[in-house]
Amino acid sequence: MAETKFVGGIDPDYRMEDHHSNHNGFGSISPDDHHDNNNVDTLLSNQREKNNNSGQSSLDHNMNGPAMETQPRYLMDSNRGKISNFYVNGDKFFPGRKIVHNPKYFKDLPHYLDYLTDKLEPRFGAIRKICTPKHGHRVLSLQDIRENCDYVVVGAERFKPFQ
Repeated sequence: MAETKFVGGIDPDYRMEDHHSNHNGFGSISPDDHHDNNNVDTLLSNQREKNNNSGQSSLDHNMNGPAMETQPRYLMDSNRGKISNFYVNGDKFFPGRKIVHNPKYFKDLPHYLDYLTDKLEPRFGAIRKICTPKHGHRVLSLQDIRENCDYVVVGAERFKPFQ
């Protein structure tokens, strides 16, 4: 009879509900749970007893470390552009415009402000700062711009709360 191999040291028949009495059934454990170290040690020792064909335990066989989940390269944040909505300060009739911020092309905030000035063409001229729409908090660096958020571009005048 052939033994079943466990990929990455994970037993496909292992069920969390069988081992955790306070499991809430939605794939997570409530923060109020108190787990005994003995229970965890028992689970690990039971898992180590299941050997694969190479004679090593399935936990040790996985390149001497835990299995890591990785994202596809196109989903990684490093070079992926962020799409955000931009509105012009004081212009009630400006519908807003979605603009992509790609860190690959814009290394600092002044260059991105020039790019926004060319794209949005506000009536007041050059864009000097980017603010949040409700409270007018100023964006100080490109890393502060978050994806799928709204921002207001402001020139030399004061920020007017966005309605």
